[in-house]
Amino acid sequence: MIGGPVAMTAFSASGRVPGQGPGPGSDVGPGMGSGTAQGRGAGSAPVPGVNSGFGGALSAAERYKEVVELAGDAVERMRQVDRERVAQLIEALAESQIRMAAAIDREKVAELGVDELWQQAVEALWEERSIESIGQRPRPDQTVPPRDQLEYDNEVELAYRGLVESLAKRSLFRGGKS
Repeated sequence: MIGGPVAMTAFSASGRVPGQGPGPGSDVGPGMGSGTAQGRGAGSAPVPGVNSGFGGALSAAERYKEVVELAGDAVERMRQVDRERVAQLIEALAESQIRMAAAIDREKVAELGVDELWQQAVEALWEERSIESIGQRPRPDQTVPPRDQLEYDNEVELAYRGLVESLAKRSLFRGGKS
């Protein structure tokens, strides 16, 4: 029946619905006004349409108000969770931007170091007659698997040292020209 008494199917041994206020068969002792006296467990949300402890059924308007209040509470809880998540994401974004800026700075420093070593290599090879023209520094190889930047810096340094050592040995064999 619309707007009439709520159908009750869960009765206690005394014929009362659990959670229906003080008295025999209720889950709350006399004089206790906690959430369990309002048709809900401790700390849980009320159940729409369940009597609030006055012994009678709720009208449709009262049930509507209760449902709207529950929906409002749920929306506010969702908004609070969303605010917390937004704060977490903003913090993570700021951290990633700091890491990205540091990576860009490391890339620039590495490129400057490679350019400097390239120029030194060109100067060291200037007197070699077999080299017609050295040209521009080659572009970075993008197919190389990712590793720590220090490993790449060490490889460049080792390659340059190897070049300088081989040129020093050649000049020794040619009569000491450097």
